Amino acid sequence: MYYLRIASLSILTLLLVACAGPQVQQCPAGTQNLPDCPPANAVNDEGVNKLYASRTWVPSRKLTIDPIKMGEEAQIPINRARTKVLGPSHAANPGSQ
Repeated sequence: MYYLRIASLSILTLLLVACAGPQVQQCPAGTQNLPDCPPANAVNDEGVNKLYASRTWVPSRKLTIDPIKMGEEAQIPINRARTKVLGPSHAANPGSQ
């Protein structure tokens, strides 16, 4: 009887503690009110915005460099590796027979 009372009080205490969790924070203004919304400083993070701007596609008229000229002037070595298509040799080279 004593153990049953301790077990039931323990379960009741655990349920009450689980229901009394931290208060749900409100989402920042201008965002959707969804559960588990990020904090206000995570919505507009300067570092993330810089990274996004540097990696996002922009139209060619807004580029500060000429990518064609940069590619022509690049000193990239040419890879002379040879490859073979898997399958019979007549499929890879139809004119060699």
